[in-house]
Amino acid sequence: SNGMRTDFLDVYLSANCEIFISTVLGIDSIPEIFRVPRVLTNYIPIANFGKYGPQDLIIPKQYWIENENRYMPFSEIVASKNALGSCTSSYEYQRAGLKLVENTPDEITLATQELLARKNGTWQVTVEAKTLQDKFWSLYDQLSPPGIKSRVDDHKPIIGTEFLRANPHWTA
Repeated sequence: SNGMRTDFLDVYLSANCEIFISTVLGIDSIPEIFRVPRVLTNYIPIANFGKYGPQDLIIPKQYWIENENRYMPFSEIVASKNALGSCTSSYEYQRAGLKLVENTPDEITLATQELLARKNGTWQVTVEAKTLQDKFWSLYDQLSPPGIKSRVDDHKPIIGTEFLRANPHWTA
């Protein structure tokens, strides 16, 4: 470090940025306090999605089933007996035969562009986009054990629209 980095500057920038992009670390609580919209990437566990608000956009890590060479559909995550939706231990994922796949740079870019467009009022919510969100949240509400669910319909975070469009296994 060149001595220019300070704790105060971390807080100031986090509180005053247009949007905040994070991999869900402690520092992303600062923009939340100041109501700065956040793009939360590579997010797990899925069960915690409901604790975020409508100003936040989330894209989760992908669950790759190694012995079947395919992504695990969200419906299978929801139905899993070993609570994969709330798992926080890499050991538990390995034991289940899963590899967590990080978001690609393109996925992160598209999620960031979407949140900026939403913030600036230029995002057009299409019927398809609303349907994708509804399908995701309908599955989410079936998580077992129950996730941290928002009880207010209009207080749910956004799941990246392009992410859901490109990965139909999250809505099936």
